Amino acid sequence: MSRSFGMTDLPGHFAEFQPRFQRAYELAHSAFRDAVRRKKDFAVTQIDVLNAQVVMEAAHRSAVNGGIEYSVARSEKLEDYEQLCRDHRLFDP
Repeated sequence: MSRSFGMTDLPGHFAEFQPRFQRAYELAHSAFRDAVRRKKDFAVTQIDVLNAQVVMEAAHRSAVNGGIEYSVARSEKLEDYEQLCRDHRLFDP
């Protein structure tokens, strides 16, 4: 596996993958707003969102730290997430 790959150079503290996924973020935000307006169930749960966020945070931290491998863990329990993220160094100290 490669530990180096080209990144988008963004000013400030932005995720380097944001430009590649901007359209997906826009569509997800639009679907969220539509569900709120129509009082419909959301397409994903809080746990789904946390699962995705944990993977994205690990990928981002790996990318900005020269390809360091970060382990991730998931849980079906919302209350477990803070400790899981601490255990896997996904929070700033």
